[in-house]
Amino acid sequence: MSEFAGGEGTEPKVERVPISVPWVILAAVLCGLGILSLSYWLITFTWILFGGVVPLALGAYMLFSPRAGWDHA
Repeated sequence: MSEFAGGEGTEPKVERVPISVPWVILAAVLCGLGILSLSYWLITFTWILFGGVVPLALGAYMLFSPRAGWDHA
């Protein structure tokens, strides 16, 4: 028998975490606020608006969480 011809049930079981819709919505809102703030910063160069990097990075980090469903694609 070939090493590529696996039998039934030989694949490892992966526990899937259900997608949390509020988590995804919060991450999207944070990313949106960050992008909006950085857009205004590029127009006005008001340095307080550069703080939009923080919610943008936090939202992006949240989207890479298993609660956001990155493992469901």
